[in-house]
Order: sequence, then structure tokens, then C-alpha cells
Amino acid sequence: MTANNSKPSRRGFTFVELLIALTIFSIIAVSVYSVFRVGVKLWRSNSAAFDSSRAARYFFDTAASDMRNAFIYPGMDIAGTSDSFSFMTLVTVGVVDSSPHVEIARVSYIFDKEAGVVRRKVAGREEGFDETYAKTTEFPSVEGRFNFSYCYKPKSGEVAYEWRDSWGVKDKMPRGVRIRSGEFDKWIFIPMGELGTGD
Repeated sequence: MTANNSKPSRRGFTFVELLIALTIFSIIAVSVYSVFRVGVKLWRSNSAAFDSSRAARYFFDTAASDMRNAFIYPGMDIAGTSDSFSFMTLVTVGVVDSSPHVEIARVSYIFDKEAGVVRRKVAGREEGFDETYAKTTEFPSVEGRFNFSYCYKPKSGEVAYEWRDSWGVKDKMPRGVRIRSGEFDKWIFIPMGELGTGD
């Protein structure tokens, strides 16, 4: 008779092997999660910056289009301060037969300091060019500074022009308008405009 001294065959892992495997898996899972979390944070911060930049670009493009189409209209003054600018211009109000339908309108840009937004008011013939009945568009909040300044002839001959916070020439369109909004700065030169000459 022979004794069966052979060890039983091992099936499965020992407890120590399971702990080592679990530790390795945990380290890999934590590092993958950390990389993923950093990537999501970076994407969110870049997405917010991109949205802010896109909103500013849309505002500046709209304002530039309105100002470049501006003109003098009898009986309607041009009014400009550091936080508002109002003028007559051509605006697209729709599409007729696949062509843009353009009308005369009084457009005003007004910065609301309390709300931190810029409002664009468009009053066409139907509204009697009256801001009270104007259609209003609100641009996203403006962070930091916001102001309009207007192009004047300089008092001294050292520079070609200078910027002032108000437009005091009622029957003339300014040659240029500078808009500062947060970290963005846009200079818009108006083809029909003239340099201001007031003191």
C-alpha cells in the first residue's frame, strides 16, 4: 500500500495574491480617474473662455455692422456717452425671396451697470423710431469695464486723433467709435463719419 503524500492541486488564488492584484488595480484606477478629472476641469475652463470670447465677438460684430451702416437722418440726433450710443442705421429685419430685407432704424446700445449687460434697442418705422417701443436684444454679461469713446481731432498736432467719452456733435456721425468691454477692445471706423471738433 502506498500512501498518497502528494499535495492537492491548487485551484484559485491565495488571499495575499488577491490583495496584491486588488492594490495594483486600485492604483491604476485612481491614476486613470485623476487624468480624466484633470481633463474635464481643463475642458470646462476652456469652454467657459471660448463661450465668453464667442459672445464678445458676436456683440462686436453686431455693433460694427450697425455702426458701419450708420448715416445722418434729418431730425434724428446722434447721441453718444461713455455708456450709450444712439444713431440711425440700416438693419436687416428678415429675408424676402432669399435676399435680406433691410430697413431704416434707430439703434441704441445701452450699458446697464447694475445688470452688467449691454442692451441693443432697434426702433424702426413701425415703432416711430422711438426707443420706448424698440425691440431689445440683451448681450451676455460684461465683466469689468465697459465704455464707448469717440474719435476727435486732437488739441495738439502730436497725434492724428484722440478718444473722448462723449459725442457732442449732434448733426455729424463720429469717424470712429472705440468699445471697451472687459478684456476686449474694438475700434470701429465709420465710413460716413467725421472727426469731432468740439472742446
